[in-house]
Amino acid sequence: MAEEGWIDNEIAKLVIHEYVKDLKDIDALVLGCTHYPLFQRLIKQELSEKVKIINTGKMVSNEVKEYLKKKHLENEKAHQPNYKIYLTDTECNFIQVASRLVQDKTIIKNIEKI
Repeated sequence: MAEEGWIDNEIAKLVIHEYVKDLKDIDALVLGCTHYPLFQRLIKQELSEKVKIINTGKMVSNEVKEYLKKKHLENEKAHQPNYKIYLTDTECNFIQVASRLVQDKTIIKNIEKI
């Protein structure tokens, strides 16, 4: 669903409901796949407000950021990202999903079919 950009439609809602329907009595849910945070809002809607949702990608990136800061390895330059993306299939929904994921519409200009 994520690759197709179906992260907030009725199909996604039904699938998320089916996947988490038996997880009502838990304390925490670990989002262990890179795609799961895309569904975090829907997952949160299905679970009790008491359930802590742990986004591993966010946790890892925070740890890397702290490590870089501690070792004085941060990039001090303030510049726009320069994306270079190579795809074997540009007909897929990757472009829309990637644009939403990195929240940058200019990503489309940097895609080459190989």
